Amino acid sequence: MEDLSKLELYQLMDLVKPVTDPEPVSWLPQTYGWLFLVIILCLMLLIRKWQKKRLYLARQHRFQAISLINKLDDNATAIDISTILKRCALYDFSREHIAPLTGDEWASFLNQQAGQPGLFKSFYSYSQEEISALKQSAIHWLTHYEVTQ
Repeated sequence: MEDLSKLELYQLMDLVKPVTDPEPVSWLPQTYGWLFLVIILCLMLLIRKWQKKRLYLARQHRFQAISLINKLDDNATAIDISTILKRCALYDFSREHIAPLTGDEWASFLNQQAGQPGLFKSFYSYSQEEISALKQSAIHWLTHYEVTQ
């Protein structure tokens, strides 16, 4: 190496080599383990999305029944509400079990599935003033009943 003390400043500047930037760090996984983890997480996300979609479709008839109950006017009868509830129950339970239920047996079934005894009484005994409370009870039943078969 030559003696740098005898060189002029402009000669020293010519000897300085520019600093090179390091190569950019890749965002790709460095090992197969990270790639495997990303694939597993994506699969779990897709499975969860599929389950939520399936659950939504399985409960869609309940949302439609709630909409029908909300659309009933003040002149609706308890039988109208009972009909909507029975159509919804026929979707989730066996026809052989639901179809023959009427009166007190039907009200007892609704109370049992809602887990609240006394929520419903026989649909033939509601007065016109009690219809709004019956609508609220029906909406409560539609949102809370569990399917047990």
